[in-house]
Parts: sequence; structure tokens; C-alpha cells
Amino acid sequence: MHKETVLKVHQLTVNYDKISVLWDISFSVMNGELVGIIGPNGAGKSTLLTSILGITKPLSGKILFFETPFEKVKRRIAYVPQRRSIDWDFPITVFDAVLMGRYSSLGLFKWYGKRDREKTIETLKILGLDHLANRQISQLSGGQQQRLFVARALMQEADFYILDEPFAGVDMGTEKLIMDILKKLKEEGKTLLIVHHDLNTVESYFDSLLILNTSLIAYGAVKDVFIKENLIQAFGQKGTLFVEALKLSNEKSK
Repeated sequence: MHKETVLKVHQLTVNYDKISVLWDISFSVMNGELVGIIGPNGAGKSTLLTSILGITKPLSGKILFFETPFEKVKRRIAYVPQRRSIDWDFPITVFDAVLMGRYSSLGLFKWYGKRDREKTIETLKILGLDHLANRQISQLSGGQQQRLFVARALMQEADFYILDEPFAGVDMGTEKLIMDILKKLKEEGKTLLIVHHDLNTVESYFDSLLILNTSLIAYGAVKDVFIKENLIQAFGQKGTLFVEALKLSNEKSK
């Protein structure tokens, strides 16, 4: 596969009320990679995603997708936000919520055609949601809501998928299903950037890893950067995440 730069972030800084949430972040993502983002709570992981997508306005920095500003290529990018960021009481069915993933690719009159509806049914089946197509979205379980998010993203047929904690609060069956889909997208040459919280699965899920805590701690191949020193710098030496990280690091060094 020909390698091209899908995302380039240069000296990104984001402040909230004069407090730095992200400081001088620079990294590049190549096509066909599955990249994880880890860091403690409050590290700026979600802010990094919303900043590169133009949802949060940075203080400074330059961001390019496919060597182009986001607005010019946004149809090639699919974003899956955190589940808690959505109003699940909105009166819409599962089918219609997933169908709306096609909106950006519709023609001049913005009408959904037969193929759009067929694609929705196909995608719901892949995610095991076809039997819930007529349910209001608030009636779904947490895992089903997460599957809906992924289904909607798949409908965009994007080249770059950006997901914010897609496995938070889901059962192992749902996590495996979603991860299998994400790996299949990678095999098709798609690129994926994923905020992740479970350190135990980092090595089996990702090619590259970005470790963040306001500033960039490390970025590179998982085998090179998922090491004790970087984890201590990111998570500190106290708390359950560090204990978990240290345990993993010790197991690797045996």
C-alpha cells in the first residue's frame, strides 16, 4: 500500500479560560493505520479530536487532512463522539439515525434513495441491530447505542474514522464485534484514530499509539512507546491506571 499522510497536526495548542488543555502537539498519521490515543482523565484526549475536527477552536496550530484543510475533505472523515454527548431522547428511530449517516453524500435535493435504504439495512445487520430498526434510540442499551454510532459512521463510507472511546460501557461481545469491524476497515486501507481507555488491549488493538497528558508524551509504534517510562510520565505513580500499566510493563519484561 502506498503510504500517504492522512492527518498532520503541527504545534496544536488549546486553552480553556487561559488554562492549557493541549500544549504544542505535533504528530502525523499515515493511511492504513489503526492508531490509539491513551492518557489519564483530563489529559485532553477528546479535546484533541474535537480540535482537529474544528469543533473546538484551538489557540494556535495547523491541521491538515490529506494535505488539505478539514472543510475541503470532511466528507472523507467519519467521527464517532462519546455516547454521553448525544441527546438520546431525540424522537428518531434506529433506522433513521443510521440512514442519516448518508446525508453528506446525497445529491442536490438531499433525498434518500433506494440504495441508501438498502445500505442502512445491510449495515444494521452487520452491527446486529436490524431487529431494532423501528425502536426509538432511547430504548437501546448502552452497547446497542454504541453499535448505532458505529453503524452511522460506516454509512459515510469514509477514508478516515475518528472514534472517541467506542468501547466505553459496552459488553465484551459488543467490543469484539466493533473491533472486528474496525480491523476490517483497516484491511480495506482505511485509517482509524481511536481514544481508548483499556490498557490491557492496547497491544492487540493498535499499530501505533499516542500517549497524551496535556502535552505529547510519546507517539510511535506500540512496541516502541508502550513502555514503563512513558506510562509513568502520563499517568503518574499513583492510582489504579498506573498500577495496571506497571503490571502490564512488568509482564512484558519477563
